[in-house]
Amino acid sequence: MVINIYEDKMSWAYLFSEAAVLYSREPIPREDVPEGWYCYDLRGTAKYPDDLYALVDKAEEHHAGSVLSPSILKRSATRSRLIKDEFCLMPGKMTLAEFCRNENLPCPQTPSHLLRPASPEEAGLSHTGNGLTERGQQMLRDAADPSLPHSYDWYVLEGYNTAEEQMTSGLSLEDAIQQYTASENASKRLGVTKDGIAAVDLVIQLDGREWVSQDCQKSASFANDPVVHEAAALLRQTIEEQTAGQSMAMGGMS
Repeated sequence: MVINIYEDKMSWAYLFSEAAVLYSREPIPREDVPEGWYCYDLRGTAKYPDDLYALVDKAEEHHAGSVLSPSILKRSATRSRLIKDEFCLMPGKMTLAEFCRNENLPCPQTPSHLLRPASPEEAGLSHTGNGLTERGQQMLRDAADPSLPHSYDWYVLEGYNTAEEQMTSGLSLEDAIQQYTASENASKRLGVTKDGIAAVDLVIQLDGREWVSQDCQKSASFANDPVVHEAAALLRQTIEEQTAGQSMAMGGMS
């Protein structure tokens, strides 16, 4: 089974800390990769074939997924690049067009061998030269405009990337902080969806580490947003106070 990268929704992730990519558990046909984009396979090990161990051009065995990237992630002369803890899967899924919109990238046109007749609903859409609808482009510009009013939907994701994964959305920031701090799940995230079109994690706990993410500074939709940056500062303060409290408690016990 393979995926149609122009129609099917894929997971999105940050790989090697700075690179935003689309992730598919199914193989991505190399002939479908748009010009100027890059496709790699993620490989597991013989002992743990489903765990993401290394990035390779093509996995001959232990295929654990594929990624589609607008930037180069590995030197051509390098056989593989170890992933370690540098794969951060984000909540939700999106199409290639939605990914391009979030990352301010031109959207590739569907190649002729994948084209199909448009449905009546699709036929009414007015597309611009880069493949996005005019309405979609305007929504993206509006989300990045700090002078306009915006809506914020705060969420908490628990059990990230596990069978018990659960997301609670539609929260206020205060309720999201309360739920996040009260959760005993070792893998959790608190984030926000803005105007219903862009989402970002603000604080992440994973593998015994907890940190305030800098991802909001990498997206035009959030980079100049005072509400999001104030929330990030509040979350940083909350984490520092919790850490200090834990240290004091541990000191008292000893």
